[in-house]
Amino acid sequence: MKKYKFIIIDFNATRRYSHHWSYVSKYKKFLEEFSEPYEIWIPKNTHTDISFGLGQNFQKFLRSNVYGFEKHENIVSWAIVKVIDLLLLRFRYLVNSEMFEILKRLFSHFYTTAPYQRIKSISKSGVELNLVFPTMDSLAFRLVERCLKQGIPIKRICLRLGSGYKDNFKIDMIEDRLNKLIREFPQCNIALGYETIPHRQILLSYGLISDNLFWTPAPPSKQYIESKKNSKVLTLGFLGVARPNKGFVEIPELVRSLTSHSISYQVIVQEAIYPWSEYINAKQQLNEFSDNITILPANISEQKLLEQFNAIDVLVLPYNTDDYKLAGSGLLFTAADLSVPTLTRKGVAFEWDVTEYLLGFTYENSKDFICNIKHIINDTVNYGFNSYNTDRYLAIKVFLGIRSDLF
Repeated sequence: MKKYKFIIIDFNATRRYSHHWSYVSKYKKFLEEFSEPYEIWIPKNTHTDISFGLGQNFQKFLRSNVYGFEKHENIVSWAIVKVIDLLLLRFRYLVNSEMFEILKRLFSHFYTTAPYQRIKSISKSGVELNLVFPTMDSLAFRLVERCLKQGIPIKRICLRLGSGYKDNFKIDMIEDRLNKLIREFPQCNIALGYETIPHRQILLSYGLISDNLFWTPAPPSKQYIESKKNSKVLTLGFLGVARPNKGFVEIPELVRSLTSHSISYQVIVQEAIYPWSEYINAKQQLNEFSDNITILPANISEQKLLEQFNAIDVLVLPYNTDDYKLAGSGLLFTAADLSVPTLTRKGVAFEWDVTEYLLGFTYENSKDFICNIKHIINDTVNYGFNSYNTDRYLAIKVFLGIRSDLF
C-alpha cells in the first residue's frame, strides 16, 4: 500500500491571542482520532506555549509575513520582512498590476521556498501528500500554486478559506485564481472550505462548483474542566481579544440594560492588544460597574480561556455586522463544544449556525438583548449542541477526505 501523510501548514500560528494556532491544534487532534499520519509546520517564532500544546510531531521553520519576529526577538528577520514590505509598498505605485503580481510572486519565494523544498523532497520519497491549511492566507495560496505549477504530485489540498486577504502578498481575484487551479490540475483533489453560508454563496457566484466546496467549521473537541458557574448569578463572557470590529464599544450599553432590569450578573471581558480611542472610552464607562466586571489581559493561554468558558453561562459576541458578513467565529465553536449558549448580533454570517442549530439567540438592540437574556435565565431552551457538534465532525471528515470504510 502506498504511504501517505497529512501536512498541516500555517504561516501565522505564532501568537496565543490569534485563532490560527487553535485551528492547527484542532485539526491535529482530529487526525489523531483516526490514527492518521501527519506533520505540523509552523513559523520559527511560534510562542513556546503553542509548541508545547502541539506535542512533538511539529517543525518550526516557516516565516510569517504578518506575525513574524518582533524587532527585539530577531532584528535580522524583522528587518528583512520590513524591507520586503517597504519595497512592495513602493512598487505598488510604480508598476502596473501584472508586473506587481510578478514581483509579489518573486518576493513571496522568501517565505515559500523552505516548505516548497520539503514538499518536493517528501513527494520524491514516494509518500502521497495531503496538504491541510486550517486557515488559508496569501502565502498558503502562493505555496500551493508554486507546488502544482512545478509539477509536484499532491493527492489532496484542503484550503480552509478566509473572508479577506489584506496583507502585501494578497491575491487579487482570489476566487478566479482558485478556479483556474482546479481546472488546470484535475489530478489533485482541491477542497475549498468555507465557514459560513454567506461565504459559500459568494464562492458559488464566482463560478466555483459545489463539488469543490465544503462546510468547514472548526473540528469539535471535548474539554474537561470543572465548571465554576454560580447558578444564582448570570455570568456573561465577552471573550476574545478586543478589536474595533468585535463590538467592544457596545458592551457598556448592554451592561447598563442588565442593571436597569435588575438582573444579577457578572461580566468577563478581554482587553485589546492595540487600544483605540473608542475602546479607551468604553473601558472607562465599564468602571461604573466595576463590582460586576472582570477584565482579563488580551494575551492569555488556552487553559485560561477554557477556564473562563467554564465560568460563564452565555457567550456574547456583539460583532460588527459589516465586518462579519462573511466571517465566522472560532469562539462560537468552543462555546458549542462546552454547551455554552451564544448571544450575537443579527446579521453576522454565523447567524445561520446559531439559529439553525439553536446554539443561542440573536439580537438587534438592547431591548432584544434583554429579552433573550431572560429566555436563557428561564433555562427552558433545548439547545442543539450535540447535533451541531456531530455535523461538524462529519463535515471535517469529508473535507479531509477520510474514508469511513477504512475504519
